[in-house]
Amino acid sequence: MNEKERLLTENGQLKQTLDNLLINFNKLSHKIIQSSDLDESLDAIFDLLKDIFAYNEIAVYLFKEEFELRKYRDLSDKSYEELSAIQEEDIFDWVILQNKPVILPRKEIVGTFILLPLSIRNKFLGILVVSTEKTENSITKEEHDIFNIISAQVAVAIENTMLYSSLDEKNKKLDNIKNYMNNIIESFNEGIVVVDPEFMITTINKSAESFLDSKKNQVILKKITSLKKDWINQELIEKIGSVFSTPNVDHMVVETHGNILKLKILPLKGIYENIIGAIIHIEDITASMELTKLKEIDEYKDQLISNVSHELKTPLTSIKAYTETLIDMKDGKDSDELEFLDVIKSESDRLLTLINEVLDLSRFESGKIKLKKEEFDLEDTIKNIIKSLENVASEKNITFSLKNSLDKDRKLLKADKTSIEQVFYNLITNSIKYNREDGKIEITLDNTKKDFKITFEDNGFGIKKENLEKIFTKFFREKNEATDKENGFGLGLSIVKNIIDLHDGRIKITSNHGKYTKVQVWLPL
Repeated sequence: MNEKERLLTENGQLKQTLDNLLINFNKLSHKIIQSSDLDESLDAIFDLLKDIFAYNEIAVYLFKEEFELRKYRDLSDKSYEELSAIQEEDIFDWVILQNKPVILPRKEIVGTFILLPLSIRNKFLGILVVSTEKTENSITKEEHDIFNIISAQVAVAIENTMLYSSLDEKNKKLDNIKNYMNNIIESFNEGIVVVDPEFMITTINKSAESFLDSKKNQVILKKITSLKKDWINQELIEKIGSVFSTPNVDHMVVETHGNILKLKILPLKGIYENIIGAIIHIEDITASMELTKLKEIDEYKDQLISNVSHELKTPLTSIKAYTETLIDMKDGKDSDELEFLDVIKSESDRLLTLINEVLDLSRFESGKIKLKKEEFDLEDTIKNIIKSLENVASEKNITFSLKNSLDKDRKLLKADKTSIEQVFYNLITNSIKYNREDGKIEITLDNTKKDFKITFEDNGFGIKKENLEKIFTKFFREKNEATDKENGFGLGLSIVKNIIDLHDGRIKITSNHGKYTKVQVWLPL
């Protein structure tokens, strides 16, 4: 056989080997897809590589914080000791650094250890070790190329299994979370009804059945407008409809058959902030109309919802991320699997959206803020807020003046910058909203030995003396010509007070109705 024929024969054999290799890895991939058990997948990999290497021993080391022997087959005590010595000599680290197969001669027997790095997208999973009777010199360049292919394919197979295993575990958690959420919602004495943009009922809880006089299976996928209940009136339908155009929380109180119901209508946002539904919260307040009692109930409910929502949000986000990763890895292949993954993603999105909306509502009603203190320039912060509100102020031709009387070494305030910015923004916004045409807003920065003192004074409509004690109460809004023209929920000053209290500061408001309002804020140095 001449040289040309020999090369053709060897190329043909190499092609046949590669074809068989790809066919076998294809079969392996399909088998792994059906399993989220890493041991089961590694057994399948060992079986496949037995035909390729005719190995004597095989082992897989997975890397987390350090290399750990995950699984092996036919590994003798001597081979284990030899591999442990190789690991202690940092040869495993060198294999990772080189990111290519390394062949090491055995010490006491004829043969080699073939060390294959398992990496995918610059992420190292571990090392596959194969012990063969081949000597280092007998391994051809073509076999080296095959090692590279095997290394990459085994890494993909292992990562897929680990992802499916993680997804399987997260799906179990998701089922538990869904059951947990359902149990919580079902435990509410209040009724919960969710409708889509077509006014179709998509969800109700057990308590809502009594308000609707119908079982869940009798109303699901029916239009709420078709139900003959006197509390489902034109006003409620209009408020539900307005949620889809102006996503604000709305309230109403209705009387039905001697009972008084408090209805709260909330927007249900999708993952991309689009409105996908409306939540109708139904509460029978017949037994007690006292405001203090209602507030106690609301505070308890808000705390429960906030705690539960925070606990559920993180695992749901992880499930969504893993699902999206698997979808991306499929690259359009295996439509059945993609369909299942899309269902998981869709359900995760839907539950995550509901949790986010409940959490946002809880935050809005509780006004709780976590502080992250840092040093920042007080004057620059005020100037930036004024600049951001200049267009709003110009609509009333309102002018600002800022006087800095701070000591030269007292320019930096150590506080939670975001929340303090919210305090200043709220106070300046109030001075604009409740000011008159051609009004003035004067801001003074000063300090004592212990505190920064920031004063906001305007010549607006002012506050009645009898209302000054109520001004920090949640949902309180003074009724006058100015407030009637401006939108608001009566939460701004309550949030301001909470933030300043968290900073161990003080706030004082003085006013002469019809003439001026002065707000003084002290924050510790």
